[in-house]
Amino acid sequence: FHEIGQSGSHWTRAEIIEALSVRPESPASRTLIEEKRADLLGPDLVLLTYRLTHNGRSSRRSSIWRIVGERAELVFHQGTALPP
Repeated sequence: FHEIGQSGSHWTRAEIIEALSVRPESPASRTLIEEKRADLLGPDLVLLTYRLTHNGRSSRRSSIWRIVGERAELVFHQGTALPP
């Protein structure tokens, strides 16, 4: 797994887990997910895309998921900030 954040930073799985564990979500935050789409890339790969608005900031997100048996594993994720 790896991620390219909306700031352009590259993250590993371990770095994402660490960042999420030390920065808990604020109870006042608001998240809206729109424009959801799923495209099959192969027999066991799915590309998910969506628009995320979180605390007034919007971004386009894409992630690639691998289907392993009855589980889905996140392989790659990228966020691109949208102008205000």
